[in-house]
Amino acid sequence: MTVPVVIVNPIAGRGRGAASKEEIARAFQQAGQPVEILVTNQPGDAVKWAYEAAQRGVPFIAGAGGDGTANEIMNGLSRWLRNGGDPGTMPRFGMIPVGTGNDFGYNFGLPHEVPAACQRLLDGRVRWMDVGLVESDTEPPLFFVNGVGLGFDAVVNIESRKIRYLRGAAVYLPAVLMTLLFYYRSPLVKVTYDDQSFEDHLMMISVMNGERFGAVFHMTPGSRIDDGLFSLCFVRKLPRHSMLPMVPRFIRGTHPKHPRIMMAKAQKVTLESSEPLPSHVDGEIYSVRARRYTFTIMPWKVPMLC
Repeated sequence: MTVPVVIVNPIAGRGRGAASKEEIARAFQQAGQPVEILVTNQPGDAVKWAYEAAQRGVPFIAGAGGDGTANEIMNGLSRWLRNGGDPGTMPRFGMIPVGTGNDFGYNFGLPHEVPAACQRLLDGRVRWMDVGLVESDTEPPLFFVNGVGLGFDAVVNIESRKIRYLRGAAVYLPAVLMTLLFYYRSPLVKVTYDDQSFEDHLMMISVMNGERFGAVFHMTPGSRIDDGLFSLCFVRKLPRHSMLPMVPRFIRGTHPKHPRIMMAKAQKVTLESSEPLPSHVDGEIYSVRARRYTFTIMPWKVPMLC
């Protein structure tokens, strides 16, 4: 009999992942549900183990970690599908959110307490979610679950990794302030989405499946992870003195009303930049060199335990 698999990222949440292992084992034991718990040692482990678990036909695969862990598991499941896996027998997907931002879990209202998150897995309620694919001129293609940030947002992500004295979502606001001081670039970008296109100097672009980045920034308020569309946010070049007042707008989700911001929906997006456009995918740095990107919603949906 195949049993569910939980993949633990021990470095997620700057140590919360490692601490969650015993809680997960205890929650499943108390429910009388056998489980296989695997602990990652290096990047790519969760991709490989999710792929192998799907081949074995396990009932569900869950990650204990943050958005990066969710991304790796989804890449394993999606590669299994692309290599001939039957969508009708796809394992259900779940998350125990113990990462830094946990923006992916926010889309489903997942609890941050480990026992409560485990109970959601065991309850078996499913919501079908979309999966995105990003391709670029410098990096291998990568599937994603929550979103891709380009330009200013990606630099915030890079700066957040330099902050060692804070934990959790608290790292992001200082990283925003550091980026405001040292990054002021708005390359000319040609944007094509579905049957529309425009060209402008853009300081930030968000291609979202979910809604939020950085634990508090609502990039595309009201976006749905199951509507078959990306939610897009384009921030045109701003005077430097206007950048700081924009931060609370993104926290409150009121920025779409600003005249220098454009929102849209699309199934496919391409970007061609006049200079390298840094990017992160689900909170993990994707490229600092790419100039051309393509984003596509996959034709399948994934059953998410929530």
